[in-house]
Amino acid sequence: MKKIAWFALIVLFLGAAGTLISIQVTDALGNGKEKVHKEESFPGDQVQDINIETAFTNVHLINGENRQVQVELAGQTTAWKKHDFEVNLKGGELSIELDKRKNWLGFSFGLFAKDSLDLFVTVPDQAFQTLTLQTSSADVKLDGIASSVASVKTSSGNILMENQQINEELDIRSSSGDVTLRHLKGVGRTEIHTSSGEVSGEDLSLGHTEAKTSSGDVNLTYSELAGDFFADTSSGEVDLSFEETPSSFIIDYSSSSGDERIDMDGIDYERRAEHEVMGQKGEGKYQIQVKTSSGDFHLE
Repeated sequence: MKKIAWFALIVLFLGAAGTLISIQVTDALGNGKEKVHKEESFPGDQVQDINIETAFTNVHLINGENRQVQVELAGQTTAWKKHDFEVNLKGGELSIELDKRKNWLGFSFGLFAKDSLDLFVTVPDQAFQTLTLQTSSADVKLDGIASSVASVKTSSGNILMENQQINEELDIRSSSGDVTLRHLKGVGRTEIHTSSGEVSGEDLSLGHTEAKTSSGDVNLTYSELAGDFFADTSSGEVDLSFEETPSSFIIDYSSSSGDERIDMDGIDYERRAEHEVMGQKGEGKYQIQVKTSSGDFHLE
C-alpha cells in the first residue's frame, strides 16, 4: 500500500508540474509578456558607493554626460512573473536589487518563457569609492567608470570592463563566464578568478596582477609592466605581451607538461629546461610568475 501511495503522489506531482510547464509554454508562445520600464534618478554628488545585485538581468554601468545617477530597468517579462526591484540611496550608498520572486512551492519555472530585462545605470564623470556588482547568469558591462575599489562577481555571466580607472583594488570572479578587459588603468591590486571562463585584455596599465583559472586561457596585453604578474592555470594557456618591452623583471615559469615560448631579448637564464624557466632581466624589479599544469606559456 505504501508503494501505491508513493506512486500516486509522484504521478500527482508530475501532473501538476506538467500543467504548469504547459501553461508557461502557452504563455510564452502567446501574448503573455508585458513591457517593463522603470526609472529613478539621484544627485551624483550624493553617491559615493554603488552596490548592484541581480539574478538574471543584464547590467550596464556606463558613464554619462549629466550630473545625475540614472537607474533604468527596461525590457519584457511574462505577465505572471513578478520581480522585487528596490533602489535606495542611504549614507552615500546607492543600492540596487533585482530578484525574481519564487513561484508555486518556492520554485521558479523559467525553462521556456524567459524574461528579457536590462538594467542600465548611468553615472556622471566622477570617481566613486566602491563599485560592487553581483549577478547569477547575467552579463555585466562597465564602461568609463572610475573608482577606488571595484568588485564584479558572476556565475555563468560574461564580464566586460573597458575604459576603467581603478586606483586601489579590482576583484573579478566568474565561474563559466568570460572576462574581457580593455583600456584599464590602476596602480593597486587586481585579482581575476575564473573556472572555465577565458580571461582576455588589451591596453592594460595595472599594478600587481593575479590571474587564476582552471581550464580557461589567459591572454593579456599590457602597455607596460608596472607591477608583479602572477598566473596560475590548470589546462589553460597563458599568453602575456607588452607594447613597451619591460627592462627589469624576474621570470619564473613551471609546468607539468606545458611548453614555453619566450620572444624577448636580454634575459639571463639561470635555468631553461623542459617545462621550466628561471631568468632575470635587468635588476629584476618585478616578478613574472606563471604556473600551469598542462597549459603553455608565451611571453613577448
